[in-house]
Amino acid sequence: EARQEKSHPHQVYGVKTPSKEGSPIEILVPDLGSDKIIRLSKGSEGRWEKTSEILLDDENLGGGPRHVVVRLESECIVICGRTKAHESNYLASKLYALMELSSKIVVFSYDPSSVTSGSTLLAESKLPMPEDLEPLTMLAAELLCPAQSSSFPQVLLYASNRNDPRPHGDIISIYAEHRDGQTHLELVGQVFTGLHHVRAFSFFGPDDRYMIAGGANGGGVKVFERQNGGVEMREIAHLLAVDAGAGLAPTGFLCL
Repeated sequence: EARQEKSHPHQVYGVKTPSKEGSPIEILVPDLGSDKIIRLSKGSEGRWEKTSEILLDDENLGGGPRHVVVRLESECIVICGRTKAHESNYLASKLYALMELSSKIVVFSYDPSSVTSGSTLLAESKLPMPEDLEPLTMLAAELLCPAQSSSFPQVLLYASNRNDPRPHGDIISIYAEHRDGQTHLELVGQVFTGLHHVRAFSFFGPDDRYMIAGGANGGGVKVFERQNGGVEMREIAHLLAVDAGAGLAPTGFLCL
């Protein structure tokens, strides 16, 4: 596969405390080309330096990690940085990695308090897709986990899979967070976007109530409103692609 002929870093993800204040405590870089997630910590001179790698197990080699999300559990621990130790009111628990080439979400244990601790594979789930497709017809693209709020108290993960050949277009699948002992994530909802090649989508507005998504290969741009605690979506706006061959081909969104 051409996507894995060489190193192909696809995201820079900053792991922050739940308050989102201050600089990241660690940087994660999913490398789609080499089937690993690179960990970087800030060294004594203030530079970000590679500290370790999270490797895929044999069964998931060739999956191509594209994007990651980290969930932090509340528990008072001491985080030992490379420059000083400091108390923090959280315990890192789970790392979710989206595999582009195998269209999977893979869940690892993860602890930023130790750059040498290993990450154990906990669960994996295949994104919904037809069973009779040729390999690499569909490619996973985006993985997001909006912050909890009073309007949306449940932790949910949203994942897109590109190039669905069915009439409803690409699906954004909604999963509940991983629970201890689970070997697969629970699929709790689906958004049939009517868009083609959903490379990216973003949440915005109060409590991340709205989601904007676009079809790079057709369908235009749509805005959805999260409902029923976030497990359902209602389309509220649609900017049509007048000419699928030129012009409107969104690959990302910036909410100001």
